[in-house]
Amino acid sequence: SSSSSSSSSSSLSILSAISATTTHRQQGRRGYAKAAKKGSQSKSKASQGRRGGKSGSGGMGEIKRDPKLDAALDKYLNLLVKAVEPTEIKPQKLTQAQLEEYEAKAKEYSRKKMGQHRAMQKDVNDKIRLKAAACNALPEGFLREHAWTEDRTLFSPKRRMPVATPPIQGYAENKLAADEAAVISNVGLGKR
Repeated sequence: SSSSSSSSSSSLSILSAISATTTHRQQGRRGYAKAAKKGSQSKSKASQGRRGGKSGSGGMGEIKRDPKLDAALDKYLNLLVKAVEPTEIKPQKLTQAQLEEYEAKAKEYSRKKMGQHRAMQKDVNDKIRLKAAACNALPEGFLREHAWTEDRTLFSPKRRMPVATPPIQGYAENKLAADEAAVISNVGLGKR
């Protein structure tokens, strides 16, 4: 029950943050609408330059809001709010035999997963132990010191991802040549 209360409190905090953001955006829109109705201009020179108050002031001009974008953002925010709203889970009526069966299955699952975890940990520890034994078996001096040095070099930028099929000979070179030819002839990168 403590985990459900912590998840519901985190959901509530997310909901309050989203609703605060939505309220702030709506207030900003109302303020923008009021200023547009009044046609009011600010008296400061800096704001006149930003709003394009003087011709030749070099300002960026008025920022116009796209109603389609606002509608899309509101729709997205509503979708997020629905996603984080906690849903009520109706309690199932189970018999004592069903409860015992589910408990036994859960314990068996936990036992097997813990066994898998321990096997993986043992494998990693064995590899570390064998690596240390191999490094210590090397002769004293540069070779042993170099073996113990951690390799922090970055992967090659030309490294390729493993694929299911073998590479086609000359494919990359032909593709590169076709791309260069398209750029040089200003045709663009169309069909190859």
